[in-house]
Amino acid sequence: MKITIISLLFPPERGGGAQRVEDLALHLTKSGHIVTVVTGFPSYPAGVVADGFHKRWLAISRWKDLFGLHRVWLYTSPKRDSFVRRMLHYLSFTITSIYGAMAAPRPDVVYVLSHPYFVALSGCLIKLITGAHLVMDIQDFWPEAPIALGLVKNRFLIRFLLWLERFLYNRCSLIIVLSDEMKGKVASRGIPENKIKHVFNWADLNLRVNGTNELLRKKLGLSGEFVLLFSGNIGVAQGLITFIAAAELLKDEPRVRFVFLGDGVEKGHIMNEARQRRLDNVLFLNSVQTDEVPKYYSMADVLILHLDPLPHRWAAVPSKLQGYMAAGKAVLAAAEGATAKLVEMASCGWAVVPANPKAIAERVRSALNMPREEIRMLGANGRYFAEENFEKNKQCSQIERELSLLV
Repeated sequence: MKITIISLLFPPERGGGAQRVEDLALHLTKSGHIVTVVTGFPSYPAGVVADGFHKRWLAISRWKDLFGLHRVWLYTSPKRDSFVRRMLHYLSFTITSIYGAMAAPRPDVVYVLSHPYFVALSGCLIKLITGAHLVMDIQDFWPEAPIALGLVKNRFLIRFLLWLERFLYNRCSLIIVLSDEMKGKVASRGIPENKIKHVFNWADLNLRVNGTNELLRKKLGLSGEFVLLFSGNIGVAQGLITFIAAAELLKDEPRVRFVFLGDGVEKGHIMNEARQRRLDNVLFLNSVQTDEVPKYYSMADVLILHLDPLPHRWAAVPSKLQGYMAAGKAVLAAAEGATAKLVEMASCGWAVVPANPKAIAERVRSALNMPREEIRMLGANGRYFAEENFEKNKQCSQIERELSLLV
């Protein structure tokens, strides 16, 4: 098959979305397919183009074994907290990705990573021109996200965006989703269930860590502490202010330390909140290279994440959770819906009510009194579940089979 993958994110950008695209593209290439990836110039999460890259309308290069990597111009700005600027970022890529896709070999399949879902518009046009099958890979629900966050309020615009969502779904030959809850939600839009396939996101099983990194703990002044670690982008969607509030409630527990590893548009705000509350049980670390992340996981007792209690979050499962489980560490997820269900199904930790600092603090106090071996067993449960369900080649092969059935 000739496959064109359109994705806003791609390495060297960090995060599960970028890595997922590279993994799938390289797997399909290794299986003998001709794969071209269309993406932008790397700017996530800082909002400025990474060193060594210079924006042009189109830059065609090779990436590892891929047939072609087409980078296209897109609007970027370090002021990522502006909704208008983010929309310009998304919409500019939607337009220029058409140009990048037309420079690729005529495809049998156009595979679109639909965050944001506007990108599927370029896929629709390529489908119209070439007759290719359109496949959407949905990681999050748009336009529900900006509507739920109050960023889009005009009722006519809301009606148009919801209509556009159904229009795009109906143009697809196949829709890939990451949870059963998400499958049900897409089906509720009137899409036949046989067009919707649930495929778990995969995880890097090399993330497994053994024991506790006492040397790193000592270096960071965390020896003997009960460490709860968040790793990743520190943005609005992560809702990490809830953990800051929980840390304030836990000031009377001298062993508890919250560690935030990463950068993002909300980091300054979160750090300022911690300073204003005079919290000495919170530590902020700058982001590190992907291959360094496991050593930070290894120093933690529990890995933490938070999803705000918004309607579009109910069906979502952040790729961060799969990475945490692959690391073999216990997980504290302040989340509901599909994320909470997965934590409970794998018996890998605890799911608590999101946006509720008191619930988090109570769970941390309870964990403090648990034998360390029981906490390690929760991590082992998560690792076992990851090995059975998140293995990269297995999940990529499932997607490949679904694509082959279309052609």
